[in-house]
Amino acid sequence: MLSSHIHDLMQQGYRSAATRFRQLIRAFSSQELREALNQVLISQREMAGFVLTPLACEAAGGDPKITLMFTDAMFQLARGLDMIDDVIDESFEKHGKKTLLGTFGAETTLIIAAGLLFNGGQLFTEIAANTSFETSSAVTKVFVGCFLELGEAIVKELGFRQRLDVQPVEYVNMLRQRASLSEACTHVGALLGGGDQEQVALLAQYGRKVGTLKGLTNDMQDVLGDQRELTHRLHKESAPLPVLYGLEDSIVVHLVSKAIKRELSEAEQDALIVRLEETGALAKTVKRIEITVEQALDLLTNAPGSYRLKNTPALKAVVEDFLPKRNST
Repeated sequence: MLSSHIHDLMQQGYRSAATRFRQLIRAFSSQELREALNQVLISQREMAGFVLTPLACEAAGGDPKITLMFTDAMFQLARGLDMIDDVIDESFEKHGKKTLLGTFGAETTLIIAAGLLFNGGQLFTEIAANTSFETSSAVTKVFVGCFLELGEAIVKELGFRQRLDVQPVEYVNMLRQRASLSEACTHVGALLGGGDQEQVALLAQYGRKVGTLKGLTNDMQDVLGDQRELTHRLHKESAPLPVLYGLEDSIVVHLVSKAIKRELSEAEQDALIVRLEETGALAKTVKRIEITVEQALDLLTNAPGSYRLKNTPALKAVVEDFLPKRNST
């Protein structure tokens, strides 16, 4: 369970990001665009992924409040990229709720995405103006590297669409690339917090592990959660990792081949999930999550500079929260 301190940081980030988001809404004169932005107004739950920056800053000995503008920028950039992803994947609905694309269409979604990307980039220029040349140069380098790698991962994932020959190791490597956003959050947090070279390197690696864990747990949720998510992924996107692990089984191959061509019936979806459990595909994904958690915890305990971190318990709590919850007997 995440500590009250982490929840406090999330609330601070939410208040700051929501305020900037409302300012952006007021900047549009179009009523339709305002309504569209109101639909995607940040929720406190969504700040969970961006608490990494203040945590890393604090771990390096800095005041987490100095990271608020960076967190706001990263949220807007990430949300803009998510919207573009929705257009590419034709995601009109997610987890039982209409996306911006599903409500307003592709044109409005892309306009909003462009506005968020531009506004997020503008915030970075303000960050650079308020930090030393050395720090702003380092932050800019991290930012550019992050989005170049993220773009490469998106292109790679597009190449995995509707394919039955994608190897799990290829897919996990793509997830690690997509985790560049989380790595950038902790990397910049450590820089703004004044961390030394070892601390900055350690916290950057930690962020990469956390981002990879997000991808792995999202895949499990897409398989075991709303069945419409799994159908959409198999038909329009890349198959999640548990399915890729299961493709050694002929029954899984048969059902996934059907899903690529048409929507599976409820009975067929149930049969697929049962088969993924029977073949050990779900267990393999859980094991991958557990290994990644162990690697992240090892960084916080044994990596050079780890003994100088200021808030190791909070950093450990973040990764431990990804562990699958076991039913008590």
